[in-house]
Amino acid sequence: MLWIKRILLVIIGLIAILAISLFGFKYYRSLKSDEIKIPKNSYSVIRIKIDNLAIDLFKNSISNYSEYYSRKKDSTRVFNQKNILDLGVKIPADLYLFSLSDTSTTWYSILDISNEKNIDDFLKNKLDLKDSIFEDSDTSQRIFVKKSLGAMMGNGKMIISFGPDPQFNLMKELIGSNQSDWILAKSMVAGISKISDSKVSYSDQMKNWAKVDFKKGSINMEAYIKSQLFKFPTTANEIEDQNNQVLSFAFNSDLSLLLKDRQDQLEKLKLPVDSVYKYVGNFVSIRLDDGYVMETDTIITYDYDDNFNMVEKKEIQKIEVPDLAFNIMASPHLVGYLPDKMFYKFSKEYKQGMINLFTGTKKDHDLNLKPSDYVLSMNYRKSTSTGKYLNWIPKFEALESGEVRGKAISENEINLTGEFILVDSELNSLYQLLVN
Repeated sequence: MLWIKRILLVIIGLIAILAISLFGFKYYRSLKSDEIKIPKNSYSVIRIKIDNLAIDLFKNSISNYSEYYSRKKDSTRVFNQKNILDLGVKIPADLYLFSLSDTSTTWYSILDISNEKNIDDFLKNKLDLKDSIFEDSDTSQRIFVKKSLGAMMGNGKMIISFGPDPQFNLMKELIGSNQSDWILAKSMVAGISKISDSKVSYSDQMKNWAKVDFKKGSINMEAYIKSQLFKFPTTANEIEDQNNQVLSFAFNSDLSLLLKDRQDQLEKLKLPVDSVYKYVGNFVSIRLDDGYVMETDTIITYDYDDNFNMVEKKEIQKIEVPDLAFNIMASPHLVGYLPDKMFYKFSKEYKQGMINLFTGTKKDHDLNLKPSDYVLSMNYRKSTSTGKYLNWIPKFEALESGEVRGKAISENEINLTGEFILVDSELNSLYQLLVN
């Protein structure tokens, strides 16, 4: 019996040593992440706790071994240890993405390169980015681009851009900086207790913040936003639940402030903002009902007559479109400013103090509103209709239902909470979003 006790003690000792080693390694990586710097003029950061997310996935994989590690998934699984280890860049424990203005929709992150050949192969063959040369007056720089994802390599580093408008001159400047006047990335998160332990979080110079938690079978989010573009009313409304309603969104705020803020973009659409913003109210909503409606559309084609002259031919077709409605509180004279067709052909009417746009020829029910404690509300449930018309959203098929609620704290402050339920209640929600 003595030898059994000795073996058990050895095993326990080895486990303890392994646990301490892993803890020490994680602690070291955390300290290194604390040293990451970002430009001092950064407006906002997104922090992703890579190590903590990985631990959550590992824990979930223990109780879902076949889903994570079965051989039939080997060719499609995202989480391949060899690929991660051989990626060619050093992934920090905490990854920071930064933006440089409050209007920018492009985010950047700088990583150290450990193996240029491996990261080159990953960008071109795994992510399918196009390899090209960016030239300026001084030197040339190698870049990789595909849609909203870009990468540039140099000086033993790689800068990644996420967003519709990568600025390659800026990327070159950032990757070449010695970072002497940059600030610690963690300073942008400091002092916001709500996101201190969050694995994915956002914060900015105005102390707005948001966080996302990936749990088993659900995604939970919370956010605080303060903006001069908000002017919430003292009483609010939301769309009343209906059995055939699969997606609804309602927002209570002074819409004129938002219109004036987007004046340049709206003028490109030939919308005279100066003539419109004074006549809009403080409510807008969107509804998608289950099912579809039929619309007629005129298709113009060209053919040759007997004399070989090109002639125009019009053909009327019936097309299937979503049962969709937009409602906005506004003056009735604004109906004339709206086009008859945007991405779908809309019928227009003025009712209940709202401009109502809807697909199809007749909407048999009024906009049913009810008093609400929330100035923003969104509800979603999966159906045949949502699967058909919203499947352009990445990983949309994994979502079962969802809701978001926004409660006004003051006239221009809002606290948002939300939960999205995924199809598998036992699998980590991040895994469900990432696997093929």
